[in-house]
This record gives sequence, structure tokens and C-alpha cells, in this order.
Amino acid sequence: ALDLIEDRKRFYNENGITYYRPWLVLITDGYPTDMSKGDSRWNNIKTKLEDFESRKKVWAWAFGVSTADMNALKDLFNVERVFRLSDTSTFKIVFKWLSASVSQTSAEGDSATVKNPSDLNGIFRV
Repeated sequence: ALDLIEDRKRFYNENGITYYRPWLVLITDGYPTDMSKGDSRWNNIKTKLEDFESRKKVWAWAFGVSTADMNALKDLFNVERVFRLSDTSTFKIVFKWLSASVSQTSAEGDSATVKNPSDLNGIFRV
């Protein structure tokens, strides 16, 4: 996903299209099946996510349902943007939050203050 984001940003730059910081939103029900915590692929992704976030190249958010390995998500993502969905009814709230946040960013630019989803009626647990 991070490579696709970089490809799209390159396309925008080559064509003079302005854009805001991209968002990567992961919703998962488990644990990666194609790598293990601590192996080289895992570490490469973790390093790349940390680099992209520190250089403000992407906002990365992770949402896990009840069966998700939250420790794995916290290892890969900035822990301030890792959330557990308390039940399936929270999906609607997540998508409303996402829509409102992206709309706010579109209107105000990268300087927009995005409300953290943990502030939404306490529905998310980490």
C-alpha cells in the first residue's frame, strides 16, 4: 500500500496535481499470514511506516476487530492511531469519522486538526 501511495503521489507531481497527505486505513480481523513479527519483511514494513509518518508522507490508522492481534498492530503502527472496534456496529461510526475527517482535510488542507477516533463516545478500546 505504501508503494502504491508513493506511485500515485509521483503521478500527481508529474502532472501538476496538488494533493494532501494520503491516509492509509487498515481494518483487520486477525494477524498477517504472510509474515511473522520480527522477520525481515515485518521489520521493513515497520521501518517504512515509521519513516513515512515521521516525514509526514502518510497518516496511517489501524482498526482491529475483536479477533485482531492488537499487539501486532501496535508494533507496526503509531500506537496513537491503533484502535479496537468494540463490535460490528462501530464500523458505521468509523466510516462516518473517516468521511468527516477527509472532508475536513480537503477543506482546510494538511493543517486541519483531525479528531482522534478515540474521542468518539468511547466506542473504541485499545
